[in-house]
Amino acid sequence: MLRSHFLAVVLTSTFLLTSAPLSQAAQTTEWMNSTQLKKFSNVMQRKGYFPTKIKCKRKPAVGGIADPVLVRMTYETNYKKASRWAWAYSGNLHKLTRQYKASGFKLVSRSSFSSLNGGFILKCGLWHK
Repeated sequence: MLRSHFLAVVLTSTFLLTSAPLSQAAQTTEWMNSTQLKKFSNVMQRKGYFPTKIKCKRKPAVGGIADPVLVRMTYETNYKKASRWAWAYSGNLHKLTRQYKASGFKLVSRSSFSSLNGGFILKCGLWHK
């Protein structure tokens, strides 16, 4: 397993999920936090869907606590190009990409957003294996 580093959150395709609505035309989720995405991804996996695109944005702090990222994922059915996937967000996506590449993963989608204080850019990525 890859080690997490500064501001990195790594989640893999072994997720179990609840439900979140997909837009009917694009099969793209609404904005979800990482916990919601984890549950939803498990549901989608059981239905034969595979994530193919990621978009992230900063979530505003609520009550002084910030869950720093909201994620929107696009899924496709009967996706045969990969069997496993992972996503993460970090201030150093390049380092994560090197680590995933060493484990046989390929970066297939990425997005970026500014941190809560606007001091630096956080990036998120989606990898397939």
